[in-house]
Amino acid sequence: MTSLSEQELANIIAGLEAPQAAAPVQVAVPAAVAAPAAPVATAQPAVIAPAAPPAPAAPAAPAAPVIASGTMTVNVAALTGAAMAAPAAPTYAAPPSFADQVAQKKEAEANAGANAATKALELKTFIDPEQVRADVAFNPTDLDAAIIQHAAKFAYYAEQGVQARRQFERVKAAVEVLETQLDAYYRKKLADEGAKVTEKMVESAVKMDSRWLAAQYRLADAKAIQGSCESVAESLRQRKDMLVQTSVDRRIEREGELRVQSAAASNVTRGAAALAAVAAAS
Repeated sequence: MTSLSEQELANIIAGLEAPQAAAPVQVAVPAAVAAPAAPVATAQPAVIAPAAPPAPAAPAAPAAPVIASGTMTVNVAALTGAAMAAPAAPTYAAPPSFADQVAQKKEAEANAGANAATKALELKTFIDPEQVRADVAFNPTDLDAAIIQHAAKFAYYAEQGVQARRQFERVKAAVEVLETQLDAYYRKKLADEGAKVTEKMVESAVKMDSRWLAAQYRLADAKAIQGSCESVAESLRQRKDMLVQTSVDRRIEREGELRVQSAAASNVTRGAAALAAVAAAS
């Protein structure tokens, strides 16, 4: 057995006192046995976490309602303490002056008078053309009824002609009144406008007024209605002449028939007398 020196013993003692790392143990693997292959880790599919739903949008604050009161606008936000714009100050039209009021009153009265004159131009036709044709005609085989009814028909249509003539005169007077009122109205209006008023200007203004034109149309219609009624009266006069002539012709025809019948009767009488004389002689 080999003896150790003091130095070696000191080193061994120092090594025992100080902790030393354990040396790795190496195991000899036989050459014939191969080490197993390390398992290959398969990549797992990544799990995608669902997206978080979007946060709901905060609801918009409702608009403050507005209440209309007369001509002022009141915002309810003012009642709840919310900020609001100052409402616009209401505007008021200045009242018309006394002179303007008088002028407006006169103009309204003039227009009212002109409108009343225009309204007075309402027309009535008085006759029906179809009925007139039926009344003028007559049946030649019934002259007695036609002659009896003729006087009543003539009186009726004569009265309608008088009413039509009266209507025409009234419309004519209303048109003249309307022209006078329109003349005064436009004469004053042109003078108030500062224009140099002439008769031609006033006449042109009056004729350009729609009421004057409507009145002229009514006047023409009234004249036409009057003419129609007068023509009916003339037609009835001709009807009377036709009735008289037809009656005369019928009387002549009857007289002829009576003469023929009388002659035939005379011949029969003479023949009978002759036969009686012959019989008596024999």
